Amino acid sequence: MTITASKTWPSYNARRYSRPWAAHITSFTGGPELDFIPRAYNGSDAGGELVITAEPGEIIKYGHKDSRGNGTINTFARVEPDGTLTDIDTPAKAREQWNAWKESK
Repeated sequence: MTITASKTWPSYNARRYSRPWAAHITSFTGGPELDFIPRAYNGSDAGGELVITAEPGEIIKYGHKDSRGNGTINTFARVEPDGTLTDIDTPAKAREQWNAWKESK
């Protein structure tokens, strides 16, 4: 069963930051292998939302690049049954939760 999850994204300076992105994790041996979701960001530099179709409990990754290097967002998150995303603070916790989600399938 898949659901649509979303995350509101604030306005950003398009000359400094890339468009926000989201990705499914396909493998998590060491670092995660990512399958980027095309057109996941619905909006402009004035703000918008990331829209992701995923399974409840799935661990995904989202973010955007800061060309200056000090404000890049590169975050793991769990897809909740109500369609919200809960950030995961460390890669080790994300890997543990992704493995648990994968085993439950």
